[in-house]
Amino acid sequence: MVCSFTFLTANFNEFVVVIAFHHLAKCLLKEFDGQNVSINAIAPSFVETPWQKGRSQESYDRINRKINLHRFAQPDEVAKLVYDTMTNDFINGALLEISGGYEYF
Repeated sequence: MVCSFTFLTANFNEFVVVIAFHHLAKCLLKEFDGQNVSINAIAPSFVETPWQKGRSQESYDRINRKINLHRFAQPDEVAKLVYDTMTNDFINGALLEISGGYEYF
């Protein structure tokens, strides 16, 4: 499961969605208990995708200042986390944030 919201947000609605998403992962984990199924939630923050191309340079720069790495994630970085999560049998029931150190405040 991949949710496109960051865990650290000042937007209450987004925060509720992320918490619900994590709770859904926990519920599914219980539902599939004993069936050799891993359930994890991945919450990327800003990812360099075509959807971001419409963002103004000012908006892009403002967000980058709030990211510790000062850049958006690349799609392959998120894909690598998904792959690593799928190939590690002991990661289970986790909410994995991939944000580059993004902090809203």
